[in-house]
Amino acid sequence: MIIARETQVQGFNKVTEKLRQKYGLPRKPARRSLVEHILLELAREFASDQTAVRIVNRLGREFVDWNELRVSGLDEISEAIGRYRYSRRLAQLIKEFLQKCFDESHDLELSVAQNSSTDRVNAALARLDIDATVGGSALLDWAEEEDLPVTTDLSRVLQRLAFVKNHASPAAVRRQLEDLVPPGEKYAAYRLLHEHGVAVCISRKFDCSICTLRNICPRGKIQLSKRKQTHNEDEDRNHTQARDS
Repeated sequence: MIIARETQVQGFNKVTEKLRQKYGLPRKPARRSLVEHILLELAREFASDQTAVRIVNRLGREFVDWNELRVSGLDEISEAIGRYRYSRRLAQLIKEFLQKCFDESHDLELSVAQNSSTDRVNAALARLDIDATVGGSALLDWAEEEDLPVTTDLSRVLQRLAFVKNHASPAAVRRQLEDLVPPGEKYAAYRLLHEHGVAVCISRKFDCSICTLRNICPRGKIQLSKRKQTHNEDEDRNHTQARDS
């Protein structure tokens, strides 16, 4: 059941406050090209935010352009990244990403991002087989405040919290967020919901018992109630077997 309108804003504020306590207050990073933001997300799969920034900045200094980076050898890219145990794996992911851009459109600057909505850009990234979490996170940091993307992870969290209907379109989710998010807090709200969807409220095999929203999330309450019921049934069964043995 969808939360009543008069309680939505209050409930949403409670959600974002709990997420701030867990993840901190996100701040929109310095403006970069979309390609750079995707490279940052690839680096963040292995390194901290600060180290990822240093890596991307170093790659920008060491190579003339993204095409030179694309055609360079793994050893050369790994050396530019730095002496990390993951350097060669990250170098391989970077080359694969740039090669996809080249093979699909001969466009290493992702010019599709110019004068396009984030929904269209997101669709273009999907055609490049860029991971939805990587692409969505990069778009959140790249896009203007008024056109932040509704990522799959963000939508999933809002659906489980019952702020939007299941299978709601990105446009419907965006409209709902416009009603819920105070002016000036849009990026923080989008990023917190996205991060929670990536870290805890994942698509499958999610564990509501570790979720900071478990006491206010309708889906979480159902899952935990089922788990408690199963646990009690197992205990009753064990007691019965022990008594009968």
